[in-house]
Amino acid sequence: MNKNRIGCNVKTCVYNTQCECTAEKIEVGCDECVQPCCDHETLCRTFKKKAEH
Repeated sequence: MNKNRIGCNVKTCVYNTQCECTAEKIEVGCDECVQPCCDHETLCRTFKKKAEH
């Protein structure tokens, strides 16, 4: 089975492992818009902040 890979550069997310998202599934939404036309208008709602050391 082919595993989809999702790159991630959010260093504070617990699901980021070596710049790859390891969450079982992700949820993506929009940043106060109905039809986004640019990447900066989307939000990853799967984000979970890493614990502070």
